[in-house]
Amino acid sequence: MEENKILLSVIVPVYKVESYLDRCVESIVGQTYRNLEIILVDDGSPDGCPEKCDDWAKRDNRIKVIHKQNAGLGFARNSGLDIATGEYVAFVDSDDYIEKDMYRTLLDAACRHNADMVSCGFNKQLPSGNFLPCVEFDSETIFEGEDIKELTKRFMLSYWHKSLNVGVWHGIYRRAITPRFISERQYTPEDLIFCVSIGLRIKKYVYVNRNFYNYMYNSSGLCRSYKSDDFEKMVTGAEYLKEVLADNGITDEAERYIFTRSIFFHRSFIMSNKSIAFKQKYREIKRLISLSAYNAMIAPEHFPDWSGTKKTYIKLAYIFQRKKMNKLYFMFLLFDKLFVAGK
Repeated sequence: MEENKILLSVIVPVYKVESYLDRCVESIVGQTYRNLEIILVDDGSPDGCPEKCDDWAKRDNRIKVIHKQNAGLGFARNSGLDIATGEYVAFVDSDDYIEKDMYRTLLDAACRHNADMVSCGFNKQLPSGNFLPCVEFDSETIFEGEDIKELTKRFMLSYWHKSLNVGVWHGIYRRAITPRFISERQYTPEDLIFCVSIGLRIKKYVYVNRNFYNYMYNSSGLCRSYKSDDFEKMVTGAEYLKEVLADNGITDEAERYIFTRSIFFHRSFIMSNKSIAFKQKYREIKRLISLSAYNAMIAPEHFPDWSGTKKTYIKLAYIFQRKKMNKLYFMFLLFDKLFVAGK
């Protein structure tokens, strides 16, 4: 493959980001790699975004615009995939932006190694406005063969291995094997399910240890507020994930993911939420760990290995949940300051 002849389709879902959209699109049209097909998917945005998308299409003939009824992030990305023609595809969230050499560098790696998937590090903006650099490996790293399956497992938050950052936006993917997205209105997290699904399809993956993507803090983003059905959607997503993994001969990983994720969810989305009263936090935690679907996912047979100090500590949380020791589990969450899920 000759890098400069490869068409890359960049899909940008757009919804209520009028203040950020120009910055995002400017960072894409300004890429040093020019052979791009840029697809802006207006997901029924109620602000000035539809007009901005059309204006950008007039300014750059590489830009295509889709206007559609609002259906959510996952289906907006699918609408972009429906018309994409590039050999590789990429996804950018419209409140983020990318560095100018991102796609030239990733496509160079894809060509040198004939890779199906290439991703890079990113800079994560904190609520303070400062940026936290997120880099997974110290040097350019290649995975292929049997290593791919083990890599795929690491996209799942777990106490049993060091987890990889999940996000579809800091990579490129061979379009021929790119899966469809599920709806985040039914399942969460949709990016995890995408990463696992494509990880089980690829033959070679390359990681570029440079931070090219800027993941911006948006107080109104999907992950910023707690909704009463968030946990249920997470359990439903884990059940979906379990089927995907089982079809590829991988068992127990979905259960381990949901258990680790549940503790992270309880602590980060409920216990740290200042808008939820203390007594309500307890009632909500009690309700969530009583869900039958969740309890089925964390049955004892899925957790045979509890070796190590940290895993013994986490076992307490498991026992408290399984035996409905609600007050003890609540106390565990209150005083849990020493360990962080997935680290």
